[in-house]
Amino acid sequence: SALVLMLALALIVRGGVRHVNRAAPIFLSVVILSIILLLLGIFLFAGGVYKGALSWSDRDFGDNVKPDFEKTDDPPQPKPDFQSLIALFYPSVTGIMAGCNRSGVLAQPSRSIPIGTLSAILCTTSLYLLVVWVFGSVLSHETLLDNPYVTADVAWPHPVVVKVGIIMSSLGAALQSLTGAPR
Repeated sequence: SALVLMLALALIVRGGVRHVNRAAPIFLSVVILSIILLLLGIFLFAGGVYKGALSWSDRDFGDNVKPDFEKTDDPPQPKPDFQSLIALFYPSVTGIMAGCNRSGVLAQPSRSIPIGTLSAILCTTSLYLLVVWVFGSVLSHETLLDNPYVTADVAWPHPVVVKVGIIMSSLGAALQSLTGAPR
């Protein structure tokens, strides 16, 4: 199935930048819708209206206000260092840079690239901080530690919304990479 998707993306790119420009908003729209439904799900969960694949005991306001380090008998995990934290944030910035590869279609690249890049970084950073703050404010400490799929589990109306958003984001990034690489 990955080869079929890659072939479909290659055919879109082969059709030219015009076809890529037609396909890109579709990918972006699905990703934005996925993010909106994820946030809607967490707000509905906070309000006690919708619980998704979680239980009501997973909701605990203020549980993450204070630091709560746990002692365990498990082997010690390596402490996060600067490089591992950058690795967490880096993917949000690399997709933004794909737009710079297509600077040839801009009317004023020297003006548009810095404004677009900084705006995109500000937008993704704000979104990251919002999601971390909302999840930390609403969900219990144990849920955040024990459930690696908590974002999908709380998405409204179904966990598949987040999975589709992740796939479309990846396909959109691949499409941009295939377009920008030859340039």
